[in-house]
Amino acid sequence: MKPADPDAFQRVEGRYIERFLEYIPLCMGYMELVYEKIQQEDIFPSMGQVKGFKMTDRFLRFVTGAVPEPKVTILPNHEIHIESDVYPANMIRRLSLFSLMVSEDKICVMKLDRKRIIDFMRQEKSSRHFERSSKNVSNQDRGHFVVTTLPPDGPLIIQSDRTLMLETAHPLYGPCRDFLALFAELVKSPEFIHTYKVSPLSMWNAAALDIPFETILDGLHRFSRYELPGNVLSDIKEWYGVYGRLVLTKESPDRLRFSGPPPAYRPNGGWG
Repeated sequence: MKPADPDAFQRVEGRYIERFLEYIPLCMGYMELVYEKIQQEDIFPSMGQVKGFKMTDRFLRFVTGAVPEPKVTILPNHEIHIESDVYPANMIRRLSLFSLMVSEDKICVMKLDRKRIIDFMRQEKSSRHFERSSKNVSNQDRGHFVVTTLPPDGPLIIQSDRTLMLETAHPLYGPCRDFLALFAELVKSPEFIHTYKVSPLSMWNAAALDIPFETILDGLHRFSRYELPGNVLSDIKEWYGVYGRLVLTKESPDRLRFSGPPPAYRPNGGWG
């Protein structure tokens, strides 16, 4: 290129400035560009097509530190829209506890996830604590929650209503599923969480198969993510122990005999 070329600046520095303005500033909404009406078809990359640019209010807020908090909108279809002048990394991190990322653009879209919500609610009750920031924090962080979480262990969540929820993505899903088949009834099996129920009939079936109660108890302690509810332990122990106490036998073609342990005296209820 000869120094005397009249378009030397446009061919080098000018093209560089055009490409720069069309990249980050334009994509981030920091600049508005004015283009030449006539499009070039014989020159690549284009030269002299950007005739002017203007800084937007969004850019001015960014350079002056007046960036507003992200605007979060939850839609009826369970989508979460996050609108922000800058990439909302902190907001995405907090929302990812119970939602999944769908798309990232000027408006980031996330969606509530059933599996993460269940895990979040259980951990909030059993192994989380929340502390409000009040001192030695910036205005931007004031009022946010500081969350500390104990890592989950087993794949099984045991509810006080004797509902068992099994996480299918857990490494111990297979062994726990086989274990639950010994004494629990499968209620539903969606993609992420399988739901089981323990009932008197399911415990009687386990006892009829000569499955030791200690085996059931040890397995629950092994696979449970949290401490076992006390009422669940007492119920399954009582149901298991009732099996075999009442026996129906056939004494003759037209006679059945119903036998059981002798009645126990109850101080407030007499014999029963």
